[in-house]
Amino acid sequence: MPPPTDADLRSHRAADLPAHPEDRWFQPARGAGDLVPGGSLLFHYRDRAEPPTRHEPRGGTCIHGHFNGARGIGAWQYYPGVTQHITFLRDPFDRFLSQWFYLNKRKRAGYPEPDLTDDPSFDTWLHRRAEAQAQGRNPYSFIWQMPLPPGTVDPDTLFARHFVFVGIMERYAASLDALATALGKPRLPPPHSNATERDSDFTSWRSAYEKLFPDEYELYEKGRIHNAAAIAG
Repeated sequence: MPPPTDADLRSHRAADLPAHPEDRWFQPARGAGDLVPGGSLLFHYRDRAEPPTRHEPRGGTCIHGHFNGARGIGAWQYYPGVTQHITFLRDPFDRFLSQWFYLNKRKRAGYPEPDLTDDPSFDTWLHRRAEAQAQGRNPYSFIWQMPLPPGTVDPDTLFARHFVFVGIMERYAASLDALATALGKPRLPPPHSNATERDSDFTSWRSAYEKLFPDEYELYEKGRIHNAAAIAG
């Protein structure tokens, strides 16, 4: 795959990476709270309650952050027509568990988590998310972090036409090498893992999750196929 050269290069996440290799591949445009002129790494994050800044994509630029169409800050809402996306996918149930522990950790630390104000059990939380998923309004699902609204195109078409690269967290080291090749960047050693401590084991819920979220698994499995092809070269 040749290195992308036009103004479409962007990066978004469907799964949080252990660290940010793009910080070493691109010049961050934010330093000490100020924009650095000519920076090639721009950010798409909320500033407290304010929506992310809308940037002007240009050649060699990476716009990195949390793109979530269910929250009004999706890729298609900010950068319609952009087709050079990057994402790293993770096994959907493992991602769901990680998210569950992370949100509860934030709540215990005093951060506002409006959807957890009634302290739902894991069972309750799982079925709330499944109901919202079925109704097409689940902002916690990574299907809303894709560059097009869910159901717009099939996953094969989505990955083939709208992505520079699809990484898989379970193949992180090999994916990182393949991404470096795709971008024409130097290879980097895999960074440390950023994991939230877990005080419970919910692995027995995996089969139920797979049945409740088939759309996530369809996307993930197609992503694995595209990732394997990129790794194989």
